[in-house]
Amino acid sequence: MFSRSGYSHAISAEIGNIDQRLRALERQLERAGGRSAANAAQAAEVEHRPLVTLAVAIGVGILVGLASHHRSSPQRPPQRRRR
Repeated sequence: MFSRSGYSHAISAEIGNIDQRLRALERQLERAGGRSAANAAQAAEVEHRPLVTLAVAIGVGILVGLASHHRSSPQRPPQRRRR
């Protein structure tokens, strides 16, 4: 049926392909783990100073709201007083 060397060569090529895929997956998991560790450190900082974090978030929200309100409001010419 199959020659022994052709079959061995095909298996060897597949094993090499699987090895490459596993190494690529390992690198992706290492990067994801690094990001998770950084996020955990940031979350720990937020836990220590929740009010500061909340105040900054509220301040940024107010500034964004004011900026978007200022842009969206049309410029009206000054109205004359009626006598």
